[in-house]
Amino acid sequence: MISVKDFGAKGDGSTDDTAAIQTAINSFSSGGTLYFPAGTYIISSQVNSSVNGLIFLGSGSQGSIIKTTSATAHCLNLTGWNSGVEYLGFDTTTTKTGGSFIVLSGPFSRVTQCRFDHHWVAISITNPAQPAPVWVSHSVFHDATPGATAYGSGAIWIDRPSTDVYLDSLLLLNDVNGPATYGINVQRVGALTISNTEIVKQGIALLINPQAGQRVQAVFVTNTYFDTCYGNCVLVQPGAGGAAEWLKFTNVWTSPAEQNANGFMFNADTGSIGNVNITNFTCHNDFGPGGTGILFQGAGIKDVTINGGMVQGHFYGVAAGPNVSDFTITNVSAGAYDPTHPGVGNTYGIVVSNGASNRYIITNNRVSGNSSGGIADNGTGTNKIVGQNVG
Repeated sequence: MISVKDFGAKGDGSTDDTAAIQTAINSFSSGGTLYFPAGTYIISSQVNSSVNGLIFLGSGSQGSIIKTTSATAHCLNLTGWNSGVEYLGFDTTTTKTGGSFIVLSGPFSRVTQCRFDHHWVAISITNPAQPAPVWVSHSVFHDATPGATAYGSGAIWIDRPSTDVYLDSLLLLNDVNGPATYGINVQRVGALTISNTEIVKQGIALLINPQAGQRVQAVFVTNTYFDTCYGNCVLVQPGAGGAAEWLKFTNVWTSPAEQNANGFMFNADTGSIGNVNITNFTCHNDFGPGGTGILFQGAGIKDVTINGGMVQGHFYGVAAGPNVSDFTITNVSAGAYDPTHPGVGNTYGIVVSNGASNRYIITNNRVSGNSSGGIADNGTGTNKIVGQNVG
């Protein structure tokens, strides 16, 4: 283990430690641990590490802090294999308008037990030279820069094709209500697991937005809260020529903080979305009735299954857009079933919009307590099963 202070870093919150930290990194030819004793380390430009197996280790995420003075520069760029950042905090002396605290592009790299404050992007997980998994776990992302909704922004920005990314036990929290920020922003990924995570007071908690020729596939989200969202809690919206496939959500909570926001929105007006599965969910809206709990629409969406959850406080509980086909909605309680709001349902429980929707199943749902109707089936297709619903 080598300390950055052995190379002249002060950690006093005022001295520029950029050169000393870079010199410390350059002293490694292979794996090891670079230790940051408790203190605040000021940097003014990006520091880089291509060392395989190098771990950046602090004394604790609120004890050892790297603080940048640049509004746009990255802080720490890791390209080495098996690299890691542990028990460090990151912050800024200025309002960030670009750049990431950590760029994680090395294969088999990881971030754990860290804290990020006032980020534009906290962690960019970008295209590696050699595809290999990366991990981010047990970390806090606090008070993103308002307005951080540009391309490439978000507490975690993922543009890593043909590669697995694992996100576990994270807290993303803005103290101020309603800043226009992204929690997790996904452009490309080979497989993404999000588990045991809470994303609170973001603009959009999870954005999946591949563009032309890009693909997001095999997204598995479990035991995760998308809470107090100022916008859609989960928005899947590929651009023209983009694709999102095999999207699985289990034991997930959505709760917008605006009347007309949606819990889940799957919009395939231009790109394609295939094989969506949402089970054991709660879509709750304290500010309704407004928006939709789960909305899926567009010519490019196919194979949606919604099973076994509760939706309350929305204008539409669950809604299929015009001409959408090949979907199943079963065992959903879309109505006045929320014990915290007794007697309050949605405006409509389950709706199939006007159009030529076909090949769908809507059965075994409970839809009582909605103010204007339980199930509104406006699809003109004849190959469908709608029945055995209560309400």
